[in-house]
Amino acid sequence: MDFTGFEVASFAYREADYLAQNPDVSLAVSGNLLRSGFVHFSQHGFKEGRSPSGDYEILQAVLPLYNEANYLAQNPDVQGAIGRGQLTSGLEHFARSGFRERREPGGGFNRFNFGSESADSLTGSNGRDLLLGWSGDDQIQGLAGDDQLAGNRGRDLLFGNEGNDRLRGGKEADTLWGGAGDDQLLGDLGDDVLSGDLGADTLAGGAGADLFLISAVAGGSSIASADVILDFLQEGADRLVIPSGQRFEDLDFTAGTGINSGDTIVRDRATGRYMAVLKGINPNSFSASNVISQESLNANTAILRFLNGGFVGNEQDRSAVITLERSGNLQTAAQVTFSTGSGTATPNQDFTPVNSAIAFAPGETRKTISIPLTDDRLTETDETVALLLSNPVGAQLDRAAATLTIRDGSGGGSSTNSTGPTVSLDGNSYSINETGGSLAVPVRRTGDLSQPLSVTYTTSNGTALAGLDYSAINGQLTFTAGQSVASLTIPILIDSLAEPTETFQLNLSSPTGGQLGSINTATISIIDSTASGPSAPTTPTSGPVQSSVASAVAFSPGDSEAAIAAKNGPKITLGNTNIYIGYQQVSALNQDPILISFTNGVRNWVRTDYETTADDGTGTGLAWDGSNLYAVFTSTGNQPGNNLSRFTGSGWLTGYTDGSPSGGGGGKVGILAKVDPTTGNIQNATYLTARNDKGTATLGDDTTNSLFVQGLSFTGGNVLVQADSAYAPRRPDKTAMTQSVGNGALPASTGYNYEVVLSANLGSALSTRAKDFI
Repeated sequence: MDFTGFEVASFAYREADYLAQNPDVSLAVSGNLLRSGFVHFSQHGFKEGRSPSGDYEILQAVLPLYNEANYLAQNPDVQGAIGRGQLTSGLEHFARSGFRERREPGGGFNRFNFGSESADSLTGSNGRDLLLGWSGDDQIQGLAGDDQLAGNRGRDLLFGNEGNDRLRGGKEADTLWGGAGDDQLLGDLGDDVLSGDLGADTLAGGAGADLFLISAVAGGSSIASADVILDFLQEGADRLVIPSGQRFEDLDFTAGTGINSGDTIVRDRATGRYMAVLKGINPNSFSASNVISQESLNANTAILRFLNGGFVGNEQDRSAVITLERSGNLQTAAQVTFSTGSGTATPNQDFTPVNSAIAFAPGETRKTISIPLTDDRLTETDETVALLLSNPVGAQLDRAAATLTIRDGSGGGSSTNSTGPTVSLDGNSYSINETGGSLAVPVRRTGDLSQPLSVTYTTSNGTALAGLDYSAINGQLTFTAGQSVASLTIPILIDSLAEPTETFQLNLSSPTGGQLGSINTATISIIDSTASGPSAPTTPTSGPVQSSVASAVAFSPGDSEAAIAAKNGPKITLGNTNIYIGYQQVSALNQDPILISFTNGVRNWVRTDYETTADDGTGTGLAWDGSNLYAVFTSTGNQPGNNLSRFTGSGWLTGYTDGSPSGGGGGKVGILAKVDPTTGNIQNATYLTARNDKGTATLGDDTTNSLFVQGLSFTGGNVLVQADSAYAPRRPDKTAMTQSVGNGALPASTGYNYEVVLSANLGSALSTRAKDFI
């Protein structure tokens, strides 16, 4: 049975609400000029657009989703009332009382929640959900699926996330974020903030002065992929909000054609990407006053947000770290309430719920929160926890909802106690400047290395997007027998947009021939190259000639620059970039070289993958000739049965024997490498080792002894290596020098006993000198 709009409104009518909302009608009723408020509503109020009740907008929000057959099937009491002639239809019941009783409108939703009269935090499932805030300042998060979200009364925050969602703000000033998918956003009453985010979205601000957030990243290469704004400047002083660093002059505003005739097309001039279609707007009437950048919008306001839209925690780590970020006004204190909500993870079983006030002192920009995780040793699929920010004091909220994914690392039991092979990432977080070119992430195997092992790797989007911010990688990484370290390289893409730091995830899964270790997910942060302020690294390209060779120091990939600098190990400085070298203590008996770069305290890249066997190696020096970076490594050779396999994957020294009198290990091989300062990639490399003369030309037949590089400098555009060695030195043609005590070509006063001049590309030995040898 079909009903008219008036009939449905009459079903929802409430006398007390109508009189409270309409003092003129209440006065007429009290003066006996009207018999009731309903008489006024039926004769005049409905035509005048007056609401029949205080919650009528909630009914309006869900009415398009109503399904008569499903509603009757779900509510046999209603079906019985119709059979007794007490109701004409299920819709009559739903409009009169069903929606107030929080009954589902029959849309077949995975999860539905109509909220309460107070402030609610509502989180959907990964399916199709219906979530309504009712009244109060609500936070509503749809997660995956095609969701229907409505804030209704109060200042609400709505997040559609993945899927093609429909968001309606309701009364008061609301904030709506569509997330991924082709979403529909209606701000309704109040001064609203609307961001379609990814996908081809449709936005309508409704009444009030609304802000529409648009960007080239959220747009696309065709007009069809741009957001459509239906009512820009039609019901208030609306404005477009563009990313920080962008200006009105960076955009093109052109007249549409065809189906977009009479509209304004907004396009990013630098990238050519379409950002928005403004329906019914003449581009000639558009001016800079209609556009504002995010930094000017937030200049006098502190903005609090989650650093990422998604976080990942491994249950074996026993905790997950969540980061909050503050921008805008940093001069005063600010506070926000952080809480965990619902999801697929079970509170107090998979994690310990957290609800606490997070305080930012003046000047503080980041805070971290630890969520305790439970290692239940059960083999499980990924589980999620909703993360919410609320009740800001001295600040406004931006990204106020996020998701924590809890990864199971047990494989049916804890792999950290297994004696079999395990494969793991070196760290759970990495960062790289947008101009860094690519990020190399080491993957390490421990335990039994005698057999091959393979593991699946994939990347997944966070706030950084594959194809725009980085190139996705996925496949199988294979370790050969004896190999302990491999590397995954992720290309980083450059755009011209000023953006906050963006993140994505790298995941390991499904190992063959071993188990996953404790770290199988890493969050990778891309630091925008166009941002202003101290957090934006720059590519090191210049600096004075300098050299730093010293004893190796130990540090880890996740250490801060302050912690590494306190070790006083070798480093060089190129502008505002510092590069450090040392070693990482992988196990009680094993060390690997490590090289790391920071700009203004922000890590650009870290490399721990230079060594591909279980041999011991360290980094002992760095040098800069004005345009090229050189690194010094040592290989001690005290891991039996392992050959040197540096950089190229093939053995350089196919076999070697300790020929020292003591039979000990030591820095047997000195390795020199030319390194790209923007990525840490090895460009060229060579090695030096002490070699005993046994009258053969086969390197593997010769015994070797310790050679230590003591210094690195430059002469005539070439590289000067200063070293100590126990065995007879060689000439560039590999012939042995002749001992002549006191008459050596190298002065006795020097602090080392051997000198080699190599070409700048390290491809040739040009000259040699030694103490007591000619």
